[in-house]
Amino acid sequence: MTTGSPEELLAGPITNETWLPITQEQARAMNNAYISYCSGKKEGELAIWDFIKANNPSFTVTVLLPALIFGPPIEPTKGGAKGLHYSSGVVYGLFNGTNATIPQTSFPSYIDVRDLADAHVRSLTEPKVANKRLTIGGFPLTFTAMVHALAKVPELAGRLPAESGEDEKVTPARIVADEGNTALKLNFRSLDETMADTAARILELEQVA
Repeated sequence: MTTGSPEELLAGPITNETWLPITQEQARAMNNAYISYCSGKKEGELAIWDFIKANNPSFTVTVLLPALIFGPPIEPTKGGAKGLHYSSGVVYGLFNGTNATIPQTSFPSYIDVRDLADAHVRSLTEPKVANKRLTIGGFPLTFTAMVHALAKVPELAGRLPAESGEDEKVTPARIVADEGNTALKLNFRSLDETMADTAARILELEQVA
């Protein structure tokens, strides 16, 4: 839907009809891993809808479009906390000494992975979302807010980066996610809960040799 650049975020709200404004050819010319990742997501989804249109299958498809996904990791890791995937690594980077000050927000919106999983399960039986692409969650986020949430975890005292004022420079993402959130009757966890549960699991993984 977007690379998350300030220019794209300022262009208008992100809705169910928003698509990444970059073609395959442009992505190749840019020769940038992140742009290629975004383009691949777009082209993969377009292929799904082309298949539905051409084949009219007996099943339906629902595409859920979240922002950053955070939450306690459950997948096996090699080397404990050192083997975390990207999203959990972002959270860990806020209290493992990587950053002396709060770093720049990578994307100003998020959803808890458990709420997104719930949305996937509910989509299997909810007719209102059949053959639709839907933004989901869409809550505002800054890395400063993440650090403030992590500061409520007693075990992280003295481990968090210092204030940097980065939140004052963040271009907010205006994400219109009402249709999917409402149709699936979702109840979302707070940022405090997401960060506390994620930190608790990462602290456990730190103890793994």
